Amino acid sequence: MKKILCLIGKSGVGKTYLSQQIDEYTIPSYTTRKPRQYKEEGHIFYPAAYKVMEFWWENPEERPKEVIAHQKLYGEHYWITDALVKDEINVYIVDPKGYEQLTDNVDYPVFSVKLTVDPYTRVNRLMKSRDFEEVCERVINDGKMFSNFQGNFVIDMNNSPTEKLRHIINNLKGG
Repeated sequence: MKKILCLIGKSGVGKTYLSQQIDEYTIPSYTTRKPRQYKEEGHIFYPAAYKVMEFWWENPEERPKEVIAHQKLYGEHYWITDALVKDEINVYIVDPKGYEQLTDNVDYPVFSVKLTVDPYTRVNRLMKSRDFEEVCERVINDGKMFSNFQGNFVIDMNNSPTEKLRHIINNLKGG
């Protein structure tokens, strides 16, 4: 049976790192953005789709049912199709609104894992790959985006996150 376990956390919390640790379960998202680094994983980069995705963003009633979640963040589009979801546990990185879309648009279970990390570590991680202005923008926007999000599970990224995520996956698999 299909199940999606969503990794949800603020910018710089470690979502990509954690998903790489359990790569056998991770499904990518499509995005119109360009890779931030050489051989970046976790996305199917599709910048040529920007105009189509912008049209679907402005006209969601025209979006194919196959697109089960579609978000626009920092000027770029991110989406997932049902065809990417395997008949088992799937781990997917998404924001709170994308999680809501998934729960509304699929008829199989969708769970959420809220990832947390101390603010100092988070800002240091962001500063390694972004300029100061973008870091400030993300910290402010994330504060708004995540203010009311709770999650079915919570993992502190400073305290054995891979082990805890594997434990959640095994429980969802029934083992």
